[in-house]
Amino acid sequence: MKYAERVDLQKVISKLETDSFDSNDIRLILIMLREYSDRNSIFREISHFVAHKNRDQGYFYSRIEGLHCLFQINLLCQHGYIIDYSQPPLPELSKAILFKANFVSNNILKKYNFDKQSLLNDVAKYFPIKVKENFTPHESILFYEMITEIISEPINFVPVYKDSELIECLISEIEKNKFKLDIQKVDLSKLLFSILPILHGTELNATLFKKSIGTINFGILNQGNKDVLNLMGYVRATHTRPRFPDLGRPDITIQENVEFSFSIVQTDLLASDWCTQNYLSAFEENWASIGKLDTFINEEGLLDIVKKAPVMAHGQS
Repeated sequence: MKYAERVDLQKVISKLETDSFDSNDIRLILIMLREYSDRNSIFREISHFVAHKNRDQGYFYSRIEGLHCLFQINLLCQHGYIIDYSQPPLPELSKAILFKANFVSNNILKKYNFDKQSLLNDVAKYFPIKVKENFTPHESILFYEMITEIISEPINFVPVYKDSELIECLISEIEKNKFKLDIQKVDLSKLLFSILPILHGTELNATLFKKSIGTINFGILNQGNKDVLNLMGYVRATHTRPRFPDLGRPDITIQENVEFSFSIVQTDLLASDWCTQNYLSAFEENWASIGKLDTFINEEGLLDIVKKAPVMAHGQS
């Protein structure tokens, strides 16, 4: 990094010791230090969101994609699809199994005498995303019994990242690049709050389905009898059946939708401290659609939302 760039960036980093910094300052730090960060680091993952509000890769994306594929397979099975392990797998089935295998319980691994890495290796081999012509299923029936049990196992939804990890990755990157920062002077709660808007509003697009499968948005969760601000992943899955001859209407189309949300970044930030009453009321009224409305940080540094004005009937004023 050129000397002049270091001087300018140091000025921005020094603002973190005051109360005058905001999300734009964090964005600049992420952009300026991105190329110097480790490729697989949390810092690099977060920095990608500055330039790309449509993501089709990364750790956040893979978590939502896995859930989407799992819901997609469940919908297909409800409408007659039967999983046949002797046949090449559907791409969404492969991704769903890989997703669940990453969260497999130790009880299942012990039951089938597998370690996690061996399981992941076999899943990659026998449930490929792109099936080759010489596809050969696994020779062991027990392997597929284990896979069936893994698919059926309840999901333990843990956040992708803890709030402390986001803060630590930013501070450690600053220190690694030898910039000056007195951590004792930094308001860590405000620092965290300034990182979250960078991720909010991201659309997650699946190249496999050529469509959006979810978004990352602010949300509020009740934890320990306290309403706290979280960053949520909103997952959507759809299934369309174009023909139902048994109903006498071969041209009828029935579409099902599944929507689900879970915490991506869990924080201890009290919603009442960081959100306007306008936002709190909007979230309480309809949390499912709040991600589709315009959310922003107002002049007081609080999370606010633009409510759409009701459509007036002709002649009304």
